[in-house]
Amino acid sequence: MKNKRNYFFCPICHQIFSCNLQCQVKKRIICICSDCLKKEAIDLGLTVDVAEDIVKELKGICKIRRAKSEKEAALLRLRMELEGIKVFKRKRV
Repeated sequence: MKNKRNYFFCPICHQIFSCNLQCQVKKRIICICSDCLKKEAIDLGLTVDVAEDIVKELKGICKIRRAKSEKEAALLRLRMELEGIKVFKRKRV
């Protein structure tokens, strides 16, 4: 049986990602993308190498894929709405 893909919204960079793991559905985990996780680790005072190692360890088991275009992001957002997943709108400043 094929795994159903899940979609999540990174609350930091406001990008939509797709993932074939069930962590955000079963455990109600808010996923953060790898780039934002690395940036947050560096902001905490870690070096770039240590931050990259942490991201590799934490996200090594994740199969996360970023939407590569606005069209794909719009399709992912529409699919999330159809599946009843709450979608956050990007705030333009």
